[in-house]
Parts: sequence; structure tokens; C-alpha cells
Amino acid sequence: MDVILLVDDIRDHAVNYEAALTRHGFKVRVATSGEEALRVAREMLPDCAVIDLRLPDMTGWELCREIKRPQAPEERVARRSSASAAIQYYFCKACRFCWRAEALTRV
Repeated sequence: MDVILLVDDIRDHAVNYEAALTRHGFKVRVATSGEEALRVAREMLPDCAVIDLRLPDMTGWELCREIKRPQAPEERVARRSSASAAIQYYFCKACRFCWRAEALTRV
């Protein structure tokens, strides 16, 4: 089962997106801040991330850069060798959800 990291500081948005993604067969892990998302991403190595651009502690772009940055030399090797460790796609909320769910299914 594909694992998606969903990052949104507005709880109602996160709950709605999580429900829709779960209905489409994804396992979803929710974080409500950039720091929490970094911790979760390093623990679970998601297949994909759906990230809000405006988080309370950093922007979505900063979060993407931090998630991709290896923390130690051995992690760099592990991330390069594991397809599930690299977050390949970024979807912004300006798109319609149906399009995102369809695109995620193809990932």
C-alpha cells in the first residue's frame, strides 16, 4: 500500500484530504507543522507528500528541501537505493482533488 505524508496546519482540510485519499486506497499519515512532517518523513519514508505551501513554522518549499536532505552519510546511501524514500511529487491545493487522486493512483 502506498504511503502518503499529508501536511496541512488547517485540521478540517487535513481531515477531508485524509478521508478522500484513504477511500482511494492510500495509507495516509498527517502532520500539522513542518517540524512534525520532517520527523514523520524520516520515520516512515513516504512514497509521496501532499504539502500545504503555508505552514506555521516553514513554507512547503522549505519542507520539501529539508525532507530531501540526507541527515547522515549512511542515510544518503539508503535514500539513493530506495525508491520509496524519495518524495517524487508535489501537489498544491489549487488543483481539483479529483485530478490529484487520479494522479496519485498513477504514481
